[in-house]
Amino acid sequence: MNDRVYRGGRFCAVLMCLLFLWSGSTAHAALQDAEQLVPLGKTAGISLSMEGVRVVGLSAVQTAGGAVYPARDAGIREGDILLSINGNPIDRAEEMQSALQAAGEDVRILVRRGTEELEVTVKPSAAEDGRLRIGVFVRDDLLGIGTLTFYDPESGKYGALGHGINDQDSGKLVEIAGGDLLHSAVEGVKRGCAGEPGELQGSFEPEARIGSVEKNTPSGIFGQLEGIPEGKCCPVAKAGEVELGEAVILSCVEGEAVQEYTIRIAALYHGETDGHRDMLIEVTDPALIGISGGIVQGMSGSPILQNGKLVGAVTHVLVNEPTKGYGILIGNMLEAELAG
Repeated sequence: MNDRVYRGGRFCAVLMCLLFLWSGSTAHAALQDAEQLVPLGKTAGISLSMEGVRVVGLSAVQTAGGAVYPARDAGIREGDILLSINGNPIDRAEEMQSALQAAGEDVRILVRRGTEELEVTVKPSAAEDGRLRIGVFVRDDLLGIGTLTFYDPESGKYGALGHGINDQDSGKLVEIAGGDLLHSAVEGVKRGCAGEPGELQGSFEPEARIGSVEKNTPSGIFGQLEGIPEGKCCPVAKAGEVELGEAVILSCVEGEAVQEYTIRIAALYHGETDGHRDMLIEVTDPALIGISGGIVQGMSGSPILQNGKLVGAVTHVLVNEPTKGYGILIGNMLEAELAG
């Protein structure tokens, strides 16, 4: 079996930013110790605001005297995160531009590079349009679609994706300053085939917020829903209660309707993997295979149920075998919310 995998969430970079700060840590114990949760399976738009702005490219500033490279010459590198200018925090590209125009002369930029922070001094240059620039391309937000896994009626919290959202350039977990869940609908499916993962093609409305994103962890994203979703509680399975054999997933691959599809749990790894691949699953439902070819990007987070209990969530698809993929155990997902 070819073990090349794709995560089931689909994200792209956009220059927009919605900031929602985490307001507290109440109900952590309630969520980790939850014995009953509502399995969801509904898709949502996910908008994440990153801490600072990430440098995704360096460029020349075209001035009246020719091309100059202020950021490059000051030592700024691709992949750096710019946190503040002259002591003023920046989380959006617009804030960075405003700070540069106000500063005029040399500016002090606080940079995070990996686990280190350093301060560099950059002299902005006037471009041909008259604006002061330093010669960087930056990204300040991520926007994509994924699947909600569960809702806790006691705390109002949810979990989704079953894996973290990583930066597409560095591959590292994105540090977020907050984010939004947005109402979404699936408008089409690009079928998966051997060697090419499929994906859900969805739409979402930036003004139709349905919840917050407070944490991005290696085992999922977590936050608060603003309304009570449809669905009934079911017991949360312990790791030892999960068995090989038949199970189902809840997923939305058409419109807004959540449907139940049959799968088979083919293998259990019990802590032998990185925590996102606790089980190997195979789609057996002819209807889902007919629609999507199996597991596609955007289905990440689809809850897995067995014997009437919530046992985990879909996390990855095997690229060369789209009917197969991996899942995380629900206990590991809940523990990640507490630790995140």
